[in-house]
Amino acid sequence: MQAVHSQGLNTHDFVYILPWLQAEAKETQPWIGSDGQLQANIKTFFSNALIVDDVNGFDNTVVVTPFKERIESNGILVEELNLQNIYGYIHLYDSLKLYALAARAALNETGDPKILNDGKFIWNKMRKLTFPGLISLPTKSNVNNSRLISTAGISSGTVMMDDLAERAGIYAAFYVTPNRDEILKVVEMNPFALTNCDGVINRSGCFELNVVDLQTGFWQSLDGSLPSDEPQCGYRNERCDYTLMIIAGILVIAVLITIFLGYLIYRVLENRALAKTSWRIFRDDMRIMNDDEMRSVLSIGSTRTKLSNTSRFGKHHAVIGTNTHASFHMYPQKRPIIFAREDKQTLTMVCKLFL
Repeated sequence: MQAVHSQGLNTHDFVYILPWLQAEAKETQPWIGSDGQLQANIKTFFSNALIVDDVNGFDNTVVVTPFKERIESNGILVEELNLQNIYGYIHLYDSLKLYALAARAALNETGDPKILNDGKFIWNKMRKLTFPGLISLPTKSNVNNSRLISTAGISSGTVMMDDLAERAGIYAAFYVTPNRDEILKVVEMNPFALTNCDGVINRSGCFELNVVDLQTGFWQSLDGSLPSDEPQCGYRNERCDYTLMIIAGILVIAVLITIFLGYLIYRVLENRALAKTSWRIFRDDMRIMNDDEMRSVLSIGSTRTKLSNTSRFGKHHAVIGTNTHASFHMYPQKRPIIFAREDKQTLTMVCKLFL
């Protein structure tokens, strides 16, 4: 898991399932140190992982507490036992009880003590047998109940044997929460017997696991759900056809290019039409006169001339072409000037009258 973090693969797109089945010794979590303290840096590596373990693998109150009560009720000191090997003790007890129940059923059926020497007969009695597990200290409420029940009312469930007389495990999936110390049980996997199934013929236990979701919306994704087994379009997008999307994208780009080209053509044609008008004066054909040039021109002419009369109406003066004098007003342009068709016709007609 440290390698997963170092490669940046610890995202909600990946699910890491760690089989963590307890056999005999009850192992502690890797993020719990030898002193029993939580090591946050180690737990970070296992964050967002799913651990498959015994249904009570992370709950000591369900296994350890009833076991201690049962041992102490029989006069045995808990200190004399190695609780790290608690699953070994429980499995040994369940095995002895399984044999005792099968032997009792064989004796009740045949009444012959020699039947205990018939291993096949005893084995058949063990097939698909269900019985309560280890008992704890009996109380008034559970004195007749032979399940693994503590004085606090906590039970570990029953022992189920499959069609090959092997124990059918009850498992669960635990989610390692990144922001909390406790482990969250999200799935339980309970065994159930298959109908019309013979384990001797099929060489199977004739049991399947029924997966039950206990928690939903816990995953660190936008919708809180786990990713699918495979991407919707496959790992190489081989399941999705993007032809329509490509065609639609090409059409959109073509329309945008057409609109842009149409606008450019419109501007070019508009400028050409404006350039052909006879009343238009190009900026290169007009030279603005400064104050010194204006005083020099006024000193040459008479106050009764046209030049002196027009100087009263315009603040700015310019020379158009070679020697044509003109006065003009300047206004700030805040937007493009657009001449309507009627305005162009009027200006053209006015220009023709003066030429």
